[in-house]
Amino acid sequence: MWFLHLEAVKTFSTEEGPEQAELVHLREQLCLPAAEDIDVRPVVFVVVFVDHYFVVVIDYEEDVMYVFGRHINPALAGVYPHNEEDWMGWKGHLLWSHVRKLFRWDGYSPAPNVVVSTNWPQVSACKPHIVFLCG
Repeated sequence: MWFLHLEAVKTFSTEEGPEQAELVHLREQLCLPAAEDIDVRPVVFVVVFVDHYFVVVIDYEEDVMYVFGRHINPALAGVYPHNEEDWMGWKGHLLWSHVRKLFRWDGYSPAPNVVVSTNWPQVSACKPHIVFLCG
């Protein structure tokens, strides 16, 4: 399995995607071979969307994207096909298209056959409070 860090995910979630120089830099950071073929394996990364972190796994060989913990609402707990509108909202479609450029994997579908979402009840984020202590 390959892993991408948050900064790489930001680059891949833009309309234009990464520039060639960014791809070279990211390959160096990940210690990917510069001239050799890179084995096709699932790619895992964390996405930040609306102050919430969740995990995504792209599997180009199986033509599927897995989304873990995207929703915190208990009513959305379970495993089911991911909502296409939601997928577009957090830029899943751009990530699917651009991540493969890093590994130079050509010939895969422009969109996954299925996006599977797995959600569970989670603790919602608390807003930080500022406390002043006067002495």
